[in-house]
Order: sequence, then C-alpha cells, then structure tokens
Amino acid sequence: MNQMQSKKSLSPAAPTAFTLDAYRAGLTETITDRTPRGFEILEEPALPSKPFCLVRHDIDVSPTRALAVARIEAELGVRATYTVLLSSRFYNAFESKVRDALREIAALGHDIGLHFDAAWHGIADECALADALEREAQVLARLLNGPPIRMFAFHDPNTFAMSCRKPSHGGAA
Repeated sequence: MNQMQSKKSLSPAAPTAFTLDAYRAGLTETITDRTPRGFEILEEPALPSKPFCLVRHDIDVSPTRALAVARIEAELGVRATYTVLLSSRFYNAFESKVRDALREIAALGHDIGLHFDAAWHGIADECALADALEREAQVLARLLNGPPIRMFAFHDPNTFAMSCRKPSHGGAA
C-alpha cells in the first residue's frame, strides 16, 4: 500500500446526503428492534425494559419537508414529535400553506410541540420563560385547531436555557 492509499483510508467518510429514501431505510432499520414511543413515556414511573426510541424533529427551516418525513413515518406506523418554531426566519407558521402542512402532520397522528427560542424573546429568568412558553403554546394550539401543546424544546439554547433544570415550564415539559 502506498502512502496516498494509506492517507485516503484514514480519512473520514464523506457525509451522506439526506434523502427521503435514506431516511425511510434508516427508520425501518431502527424500528426492527426498538418500539417508537412518544415523549409521554418520560412521565411514566419506570422506563420500559424493552428497547424503545423517541423520534423528534425540530422544524427549523421547512414545514413542507417535515410533512414529507411525517408521511413516511405514518406509513411505517411511527408516531413522531414535530416542534414548531413560531419565530423562524425561514417560514411563517401563520401562512395558509405552512399552517396546512403543520395540520396535516398532526392529522397523520404525530405530536406537535413548540420549538422555543428564549434568546429571540430576550428571556433571562424562569418566570418570564414560563409566561412566554405558555403564550406561544396557546397560539400554536389555536393555529392548529389541536389539543394543548404539552412539549417544548429549546431552539439554539443559550446559557440561560442550559441553566433551566425544572422538568416543565409554562405547562410544557
């Protein structure tokens, strides 16, 4: 083996492009030995002894692409959680096309959560966090004509967000 071949074999593999077919294949492989569960499992007194997986997608850029992924999951019988960023620079959840995509994701049986950007709101304490989360969760639930929003995930967590240790804020965990 020459030196060029040796260096090439030690190089990291090039990243694989994300395609819907690749996602379907990876998810199919994942669920062969793990049961997909919703985030409510984390509220149970004990976790199951059998392997499980939680599937969550933060919709940062494209609700249309998220819908394509949600359709694959629904075909495979997987319930996922999709978190919606109301302060996104890339989409407006109140535009009819986007709203309809989000509603279809929910209609496919997926859970909807809030993707929350504390820095965008200028939040620096947990009281203000609870208030803002509650307001955004109510807006999102009304927008989607759905049940109350019970789950949130921080978007681009800052130092304050990383310091929050309570199991829930503003009625969302």
